[in-house]
Amino acid sequence: VEACDDGNQVATDACTNLCLVARCGDEVVHIGREACDDGNDDDSDACLSNCALARCGDGHLRAGVEACDDGNRVTTDACTATCAVARCGDGIVRAGVEACDDGNQVATDACTNTCAVARCGDGIVRAGVEACDDGNQVATDACTNTCAVARCGDGIVRAGVEACDDGNQDRFDGCTPTCELAVAPQDCSFVQTRARLTIFCPERTRFTAAETFCGVWGGHLVTVDNRDDHDILAAAADDDDAWIGLRRGGPGQAWTWVGRASGYLNWHGNQPDWDTEHCAQIWHDSRESRDGTWNNELCSGREHFFCER
Repeated sequence: VEACDDGNQVATDACTNLCLVARCGDEVVHIGREACDDGNDDDSDACLSNCALARCGDGHLRAGVEACDDGNRVTTDACTATCAVARCGDGIVRAGVEACDDGNQVATDACTNTCAVARCGDGIVRAGVEACDDGNQVATDACTNTCAVARCGDGIVRAGVEACDDGNQDRFDGCTPTCELAVAPQDCSFVQTRARLTIFCPERTRFTAAETFCGVWGGHLVTVDNRDDHDILAAAADDDDAWIGLRRGGPGQAWTWVGRASGYLNWHGNQPDWDTEHCAQIWHDSRESRDGTWNNELCSGREHFFCER
């Protein structure tokens, strides 16, 4: 009739008030031995079938409370120590899956929204670190492989935009500071100390032929800006006469520059004189003690010349 009888009315000891031996599943919490007893074998509710309280990490998925439960307290696997499914952005770096996880949805910081360490070439412009990021390894487009905006002078020739880029500001090494090829025509030489790209050509030719030559090179006969500019050109002419780009259309007409405009004039003495002489030259004739100022001359005369571009 009775499985036990302990002579008391304490229901929660080893012998219940029904004189049955206390056991897990009898719906009576046996003090000191059971944490709970809901009388069922359902391991997905608050009380497990072994009469232990359900908890994260017990290996049983509690319905409506836990998203996962892998039975361990390892926080970096697929199920976190809080029984949440691991995801990018939870602030926990999942071993073997994520390189980083900063717990936010900011794509432009050191850890991207795909939990990859930000790097140049990932297609995301990292704030304060990269000026651009086009997501490729093409160095010659608008964004370089160091994630800097391509510019003339960075030492990388931008395809379709620059003819050259040697990464310096030297105007006379074959590549100009504007990334154009600078090749002096045969027998001509660069005027090294002038701000504009300028060549001196020692061949003696007529004014119009000299201007045509300069045009083929991509410029005009030189325009003189001031006395310092004049002195640079005069020194480059090495004490000889040379055409500059100043002429007039006929007798009594104004002198104008064939290229850029300039208000500077440096005529020698009573020059210009003869109305038949319509082209200007730097005048270096030591026999007549001339000082390198300007003279007007017949345009059909043959002189050295300067071109600028």
